[in-house]
Amino acid sequence: MVIGKRHDAHEKLKPHNVPMVMLGAAFLWFGWFGFNAGSAGGASPLASQAFINTQLAAATAGATWMLVEKLVDGAPSAAGIASGIVAGLVGVTPACGFVQNYAAFLIGMITAVVCFFCMKLKTKIGVDDTLDSWAIHGCGGIVGCLMTGLFASKDINVFAGGFYYGEMLFAYQLLACVISASYSFVGTAIILLVLKYTIGLRIPEDAEREGIDVSEHGGKSYQ
Repeated sequence: MVIGKRHDAHEKLKPHNVPMVMLGAAFLWFGWFGFNAGSAGGASPLASQAFINTQLAAATAGATWMLVEKLVDGAPSAAGIASGIVAGLVGVTPACGFVQNYAAFLIGMITAVVCFFCMKLKTKIGVDDTLDSWAIHGCGGIVGCLMTGLFASKDINVFAGGFYYGEMLFAYQLLACVISASYSFVGTAIILLVLKYTIGLRIPEDAEREGIDVSEHGGKSYQ
């Protein structure tokens, strides 16, 4: 929104290198186990729960995205499935150490659906976010945060969510989403606006058309 659209943002964008997309998704999926299960700080039952929840949500989200993409767009895509997997990983992260296995399954499913349509919304309103960072990481994180407030179980950890007579946890999670999103949006906007009107944020259009690999880094991606 601050930087502005690219010169070719009106064109329908396709993944540049699908095998690399899938390889990146695989690395993320593998590394996310260390991120989520490792947050337990040791080899413990809680770490195992976080590990299993991470796997369940990611796999469910990937499959759900594939189904939704088939129903809405007519065919699933490899890059879409990768997006679904990442959405599931994002969504389960707040909840992985607090919810039961069935909840991780539902979180993966719900997050995939929400992120898919947020991606469609982003395109419709004309925001040029080619990585779908807002749709997947932003909206997926909010879904996961709120679902934690509903599904957290004292059988797993110390908090109870709204579905287990812990209504206040959902309110706290909602407040946390509002505060963190507002802080991030306003803070980032201020930083970008200062840069925009001092050293600048955009490269010249001719350099953009040539490609940043050539104009800024002095080489082509593929020789």
